Amino acid sequence: MQMEWLGVLLSYKARDADDAWNSPYSCPETIEVHVTFVMAKSLFTDEDVQRLLSEERGEGEGAGWSLVSRQENCEVWKKSVSDSPMHIIKGFLMFPGIPYTEVVDMITDLKRRPEWDQLFITIDVLEENEDHKVVFWRAKMPLGVVDRTLIQQIKHIDDEENNVHYILYKNYSGDHPNAPNMSGTVRAETIFSGVIIRPDAERPNSTRLSIFFQNDMKGWVPTFLVNMFSRKAPVQWMKSLNDYHSNSYRKD
Repeated sequence: MQMEWLGVLLSYKARDADDAWNSPYSCPETIEVHVTFVMAKSLFTDEDVQRLLSEERGEGEGAGWSLVSRQENCEVWKKSVSDSPMHIIKGFLMFPGIPYTEVVDMITDLKRRPEWDQLFITIDVLEENEDHKVVFWRAKMPLGVVDRTLIQQIKHIDDEENNVHYILYKNYSGDHPNAPNMSGTVRAETIFSGVIIRPDAERPNSTRLSIFFQNDMKGWVPTFLVNMFSRKAPVQWMKSLNDYHSNSYRKD
């Protein structure tokens, strides 16, 4: 399990001839220093990657998945879970003629993201840490539905040995001091989300992408509408990324 150091706690015990540690006039002859290393579970662990890989492998009713749609270069699956009315959505996308490194670049470059992802009208990086970022998203909702905002913690793992790129998302609870004004919006919540990107082993200069997400939109939106729009998202990703790569993308 991955761990990170949170700090060091020092405790002091002093003894003088009079054993008068509390006296402001005493001068300790010896000091014992007790060092305790405090560790806590890292925000992201190997278990998060294994969960993505497990959900990617699962197919059919035996694994809880049912096929929603299949078209050229895109399959969409859904899975009902007992602890939420929101389905987990899984999309298998293929990008013929687009190299793996360029798909990774288009998705991970948040400055470039609004150029192809029309869902989000605001994307702000609120905080950059050694192993993850905190990102604010504002999503444009259909007419009559209040815009939704998300604050996510995002980690990228580049597995060079297996030539796979993982993107892990977790919900950021509470308010963030750097978040923009969210008045007039509803704060949504990420329950489960991630992306796996790898080269297509069967076609040169092509890419396979698996995307997973389950979000609670909060507020007043019928669950069936949330699930319906969610099922369309992988197809939209595929079309938007292909169009952007064909018409606008320039690798720096």
